[in-house]
Amino acid sequence: MEEELQEEGVKYTMYIGLNDKNSYIQEISTEEAEQMVTQIALQYVDGFTQTTSKGAYKDEAGVVTYENSLVFSFYDATEEQMKNIMDDVLEDLNQNSVLIERENVNYEFYEGGME
Repeated sequence: MEEELQEEGVKYTMYIGLNDKNSYIQEISTEEAEQMVTQIALQYVDGFTQTTSKGAYKDEAGVVTYENSLVFSFYDATEEQMKNIMDDVLEDLNQNSVLIERENVNYEFYEGGME
């Protein structure tokens, strides 16, 4: 009989814009920001998937701002771990906010066929 490997849990996806909250321009390179967030995240969780993207938003005056962004996805994480990561990211990257998406998912870490 095959063992059920699928788990139910929350997938957290964190979106981090890289423009500085005071200057509205990117002051830390994308590569450096990626290294910083990686070091922060690995203090609290065992792993993640990271991609680089671009985002845009309108401010209160309707001005559109474009920025490079980092996207991190986490499984097997807790709400407390995610808040710790976001608190450190907010401070270290000088951000106003970080977008966190929570999605209930079924997932499996596939390790090959069963015999």
